[in-house]
Amino acid sequence: MSAEDVKRGKPYPDIYEYACRKLGLRPEECIAYEDSPNGIISAHDAGINAIMIPDMSQPDEELRQICFGVFPTLVDSFAAIEPMLKI
Repeated sequence: MSAEDVKRGKPYPDIYEYACRKLGLRPEECIAYEDSPNGIISAHDAGINAIMIPDMSQPDEELRQICFGVFPTLVDSFAAIEPMLKI
C-alpha cells in the first residue's frame, strides 16, 4: 500500500483507513509506527494508536499528546506494545 492508493496523502488519514479496510481490521486493532509529524497525525486521525520513532524532527508537546508513545528506537517500543498483542 502506498500514497498512490488514495486521493489524499498524509497528514490526511486516508492511507490508514484504506489499509484497515484492506486488512479487515478495525483501527483500534492496529498500531502505526511513524517517524514524522504528518504520519502521526494521519494515523491518529484514522483512529490508530501511533508510535513515533523520531528521525528528522522531535515531536513538540502537542504532537506528543496524540502519540501512543515516543521512543528512540523500535526495540525500545516493544515493551509498550506487548500488552496490546494477542500472541
